[in-house]
Amino acid sequence: MSLIHNNHHTWDSQFGRSRNLQLCTVFAVDKNRKMKLTNEEYKDKQGEYEGGIDVVSLDVTQNLEQQWEALDVRPDLVVSKMHNALGNIDDDVHKSSMKHYSSLEKTSDNFNKLNIIPIECEYVLHDRYSMAEFLKRIARVVNMVGNTESIGCSTPKWLTYSKINPAKPVDLPPFPIVIKPKSTAIKKMGVAFDVAGLKHFCDNSECDDFSLEQYIPHSGVVYKIYVIARHIFVGSRPSLPDIDSATPDELSKFAAEIKGEYIPHSEEVDGTGYVTFLSNVITNRAGNIEAKRITDPDIDLPDLNAAIVDTFRLAIELEWNIELFGFDVLVDKNNQTHYVVDCNALPGYKGVPNFLGHMNKLFIRHGIRKGLQE
Repeated sequence: MSLIHNNHHTWDSQFGRSRNLQLCTVFAVDKNRKMKLTNEEYKDKQGEYEGGIDVVSLDVTQNLEQQWEALDVRPDLVVSKMHNALGNIDDDVHKSSMKHYSSLEKTSDNFNKLNIIPIECEYVLHDRYSMAEFLKRIARVVNMVGNTESIGCSTPKWLTYSKINPAKPVDLPPFPIVIKPKSTAIKKMGVAFDVAGLKHFCDNSECDDFSLEQYIPHSGVVYKIYVIARHIFVGSRPSLPDIDSATPDELSKFAAEIKGEYIPHSEEVDGTGYVTFLSNVITNRAGNIEAKRITDPDIDLPDLNAAIVDTFRLAIELEWNIELFGFDVLVDKNNQTHYVVDCNALPGYKGVPNFLGHMNKLFIRHGIRKGLQE
């Protein structure tokens, strides 16, 4: 079968007629998901797009093999997003979802060939340990080959920590330390200023394993990088403020700014104390984000190095053959080093203008490519 793009449809030479591209989506259950890929979304704005797409969504909580085999028209493409299930594997619904997904993945080679979101990248990115190692390796490649104008690309120093086998103080990154649960699905985090605060936070957390990450002074701004094929969009939102002092008054102000809680020194907490916060609350503080193309002449991002961002984008794309992803960058206010601190496949594209239109073009291109290969 060969697929050729013609006006607003895809020409199917096997049947000798014009038809819309068939897109199948398989998403883990996530009530908070902002980005949708549904027929309703596309048909509302179909006139704005370059090609027509019909979307069918499989219910990941039910038998996926049976749903796949029962499809009236075999899909041209698959887009899956199992991150939420991978990060909540102890939850019965998500455990069942991953069982259904793994079964379909193993039994249908066609499903894997059509999927443009490699599941192996989601296995890496749902876990902060494997994500940190991956980003560290990519940053090393960027520094070797990128035209970075002497500005370095890096990842924060980090260390694994568990309640069962806590790290020795001599091995810790320098304080303050950002404490992140191993699973990216858990949003409660902390900032510790000494060993006592670190231990008290971890001992009283719902999880057992953590990533201890070096705090980077970055003027309280995180740059959100969104990639759709070779198009790079950049937005910014508030992040953790800079910490100039660890006095109780300053830490109380710090906690209040991020809608967190300062746990002060007490009979139970030795030392300075620590701050707890929810990462999704910090994200939502920003309200509406406006993301622009990194090549937009009106973009005002004086601290961000476009060459580093583009080289990092290219390295991830080549690693996984993926064109729908995003990553977060902190720029050290002291030396301009670019620290990449997060990465995910098929992000929400918050603030990206007409992101469905850009994705539509990408899907059509993938459909043509896969059709020509058959």
